[in-house]
Amino acid sequence: MPIPIWRFGKGFEIIRYPLHQVLSILIGITIGWTVAAILTVTNYLSADVKSEQFFSRTDTRMHVISSAPWLYVPYPGQFGPSSFSGGVFISFMVPTIVSIIDSIADYYACARTVKAPSPPVHAINRGVAMEGMFSAIAGMFGAGHATTTYGGNIGIIGMTKMAVVAIIGKFTAFFVTVPYAVLGATSIICGGAFVGLVFSNLFYLDVKSTRNLTIVGMSIMIGIMVPRWSEKNLDVFETGIQELTNMLQILMTSPNLAGGIIACLLDNTIPGTKEERGMIAWLGGGDEGDTKVDYEEGTELYEIPALTKQLQKFRICNYIPIFPTFRKME
Repeated sequence: MPIPIWRFGKGFEIIRYPLHQVLSILIGITIGWTVAAILTVTNYLSADVKSEQFFSRTDTRMHVISSAPWLYVPYPGQFGPSSFSGGVFISFMVPTIVSIIDSIADYYACARTVKAPSPPVHAINRGVAMEGMFSAIAGMFGAGHATTTYGGNIGIIGMTKMAVVAIIGKFTAFFVTVPYAVLGATSIICGGAFVGLVFSNLFYLDVKSTRNLTIVGMSIMIGIMVPRWSEKNLDVFETGIQELTNMLQILMTSPNLAGGIIACLLDNTIPGTKEERGMIAWLGGGDEGDTKVDYEEGTELYEIPALTKQLQKFRICNYIPIFPTFRKME
């Protein structure tokens, strides 16, 4: 797309930039929002609160914008003092572990989205450590949830490549008013893009192998079936101890855990060569997988700017897993 710009000392000039590709999601949202606005003005969409069409109107949550401040900076204790509950702590340990496993997969998917090399061990460790640290900070600020990666957002990264400052209250509230129909369509695109990215990791292994296809298929099926059955039969996991009951219910309703356990069990018990399992590329023993990708950046992007060279001066940093100087024990 031709875009006129002005540069100091050079004046105006025309550059060509893939604006439609970079802002594809936002353009789609704008078009869908405009159609929803037309259908709202013409009263084609029902104004009945009980109707499924109600939240596809553009005027159902306008009060959110008027009540939101222009600028809002969260602060610790804004909803009251922090507290600690042993039962809640135990209950949340299980989803935390599941979230870590999920985040590791998200890191690889995100790297493939931006055409970067697969993250090394120290980068994964640092990412998980940052999630833990900011989860603690989120608790101090009164958030009712921890921080973690979200697969759908990875699809957005590949289509928008932009970030939004969340402290601008009016701007954030504006996006809260997105009609449900538009939001659902966006979620389908972004979620679909993420699923495609996850399956693209299969190119490291031999997809013609009956062994691999069986493991992948069974993992998906078990990951769907077990949680679905568990959600409909939660009373089966009643133990009389609320903390233990919560933990079992969380475990059995987690698709990631159910499918992951089956995949891990089968992949490590059914005989297969390292080449067949894709272990050569993943363990760094070869470049078979990486040669198929034209990376835009190198592994240096996982270093800490202006700090890596300083860390190299201290031997102890070689043993701290979150630093780029970390050396794995062979």
